[in-house]
Amino acid sequence: MTTPLEDLIRRCSTAPTLDVEGARLETTTVLPDGGLVTVSIVPQGDSYRVSDDSQGLLALLSLGAGDLTRGDARRGLRIAESFGLKFDGQGFSVEGVSLDRMNAAVVYVAEAARAWTQGALESRHDAARRTLVDRVESRIRESAPGLIVERERPLQGASSKQHRFDLVVMRGDEPRAVFETLTPFAGSIAAAHLKFFDLEQARPHCLREGVVEDFTDWEAPDLVLMQQVSSHLRPLSSPWGDLAALVA
Repeated sequence: MTTPLEDLIRRCSTAPTLDVEGARLETTTVLPDGGLVTVSIVPQGDSYRVSDDSQGLLALLSLGAGDLTRGDARRGLRIAESFGLKFDGQGFSVEGVSLDRMNAAVVYVAEAARAWTQGALESRHDAARRTLVDRVESRIRESAPGLIVERERPLQGASSKQHRFDLVVMRGDEPRAVFETLTPFAGSIAAAHLKFFDLEQARPHCLREGVVEDFTDWEAPDLVLMQQVSSHLRPLSSPWGDLAALVA
């Protein structure tokens, strides 16, 4: 004979893990590392405790995110407050959950884990990208002193949309080249591809220079995709001996 919790969990999942200490339920919520959030459900008297068992943290570590930051802690507390959960610095949980509120608790905990992990990754990517832009600007100025280089200058594409590029090399009032820093993540690739494609249609003579940290971090299909819309893809790990002549 099954308990009310077992009945509920079996209705929610085709393959739950049930034991005397509670249950583990695989949700449909996807973490940035591609794994699904599995929540832990533990009886506490007449109610239950639902937690993510720090799965967001484990996903961050698997993606090489490194140590947690103060920003991660603040983000976790904000997310926990918005969902009515507790954040212990590493994961999310809620106690005193009745069976009729179990579905909602599972959804909230799983979504909190996903949102926190995604936010932590995005903050790291943004910080790395800002550092990369600084290094690219230094490389340009070292390779071709005297160039007029502007940050975040908007240029209009063929669609009439205004796109802001990390760095724009100007020749008088006209852009000679744009430099966009790229990271091997879907969001970065999609945004840069759109910008370069739209600019190419509007200004075919403006060079579109994509800059990466190193090619070794990239999947071949992603590099091919960016090569289709770029004048050049440049790794910072290699010298740019052609730059002065190219933008002259």
